[in-house]
Amino acid sequence: MKKTLDWFKKHEVTIVLCLGLLGIFILPWLFTRPWIGDFTNLGQVGDTIGGTTAPFIGLLSAWLVYRAFKAQIKANELISEQLKLEEQRYAEGKEKDREAAQTTNFLKMYEAYVRALNDAVLTEKNDNQKHDYRGKQYLKFLSTAKNINLKNFLNWEKETPLYPEFIFMDPTTSTIYELSKYDGSNFDDWGNFLLATGYPALINYDSFLKEHSNIFRITYQLLKQELEQEGKLKWENIRFFKAQLTEAELIALAMNILFVKEGREGLGLAAEKSGLFEHLKAINLRRLIKREFPGMDGFFSIEITEAAYKAKPVILHKK
Repeated sequence: MKKTLDWFKKHEVTIVLCLGLLGIFILPWLFTRPWIGDFTNLGQVGDTIGGTTAPFIGLLSAWLVYRAFKAQIKANELISEQLKLEEQRYAEGKEKDREAAQTTNFLKMYEAYVRALNDAVLTEKNDNQKHDYRGKQYLKFLSTAKNINLKNFLNWEKETPLYPEFIFMDPTTSTIYELSKYDGSNFDDWGNFLLATGYPALINYDSFLKEHSNIFRITYQLLKQELEQEGKLKWENIRFFKAQLTEAELIALAMNILFVKEGREGLGLAAEKSGLFEHLKAINLRRLIKREFPGMDGFFSIEITEAAYKAKPVILHKK
């Protein structure tokens, strides 16, 4: 008995619909039989059929409306899920495009930066002969270059400082090199002074600056833009640069930041806050930075160990 009731409950809607449809076909035939009498003459057949079938038609209509409403809700849910999925895919794709663009732009700029260094020519006069040094073969940077007394040599009555402009690093010997500029002298006196003291004579210094200064400046601005966005340091970008550059290249970049105006005002500020160069092991470089710029201790104030860095490595391939 219980199974029968359960079956009826399960198929209740189907049974009602079937009986209703059966009634729609049977009642018109039933009320037109001769044994009904004069019932048809009273014009009540249509009213009787309509009154009898109306509830069933109403139930059928309500059920169809319910099914349509339920199908629409399901369709709306599917559309909503699809829109969310598309939005997520768009966001992920946009982030990947941004990362790819960032990587590509930086590497292009850095490759241009390196090419500029490698193509630069430094000419030294020695025994009336010229010796060209290319790229990382610059003469050794002297720690005494900051302030030089020229009174005895040029019979000048004042000390004139020598300002280093671009500093580079030879990765094979860990030696710091320079391109330097004497401020305020004419070319001949400056050339003679360089020859006597061992400093390089910069025969093509002005053209070198005009040709490559934009690359240096854009490199600084690009690095600053990627390291510091909306006033916040982007640590993943800092780690990216550390992963891409060798220690020697970072030293070269650090020295340029300290001695070039664009670097000091641009990337230097972000580097000081972030400790971009804190892991460098060049003791002489640290001493030079702290001696020349006592307020720049922030370069090494944040300690990031090798183990901590390897715990979250950055693996990006140059294209």
